[in-house]
Amino acid sequence: MITISNHSNHSNHSNHSLQKIEILFHSFLFHIIQKKKITNMATPGIYIPNLVNNITEEQLACIFKKNNILTPEKFNFNFKNFPNGKKRLSVFIHVKEWHTNETAQKMRQTLINNEDVKIMINNHWFFICKRKHELHELNEDQKDIYHRYNT
Repeated sequence: MITISNHSNHSNHSNHSLQKIEILFHSFLFHIIQKKKITNMATPGIYIPNLVNNITEEQLACIFKKNNILTPEKFNFNFKNFPNGKKRLSVFIHVKEWHTNETAQKMRQTLINNEDVKIMINNHWFFICKRKHELHELNEDQKDIYHRYNT
């Protein structure tokens, strides 16, 4: 899991070490992207399984734009009902284009690898992003859910 955050609490020494690691990671990432021939800049889409109920499409789009991660094309907001009567919001994000900076491509590759990405909004609020699977990757039960929330 990678974390994208707007703040840093590292010392200069640890920042230097992290920069070295990040350079190595990005070199490795470049080779993976080249090897997999990822050419569609709209994939993958994003699934956020759990969000606060009162977030708007504009607020969510602003988070991704502010962090220079992606340009969203469409949002599908869905409420999930739990047995205790509570509702939680989940969102499918259809991506128009992933940005080409290191952070955006790191997040994109992490999702392609079916790993979660944690987006930190502040010290108290975050959400988890997962890869939105395409229709041909799903079993029959999952396809029914896909059609219900992605049409």
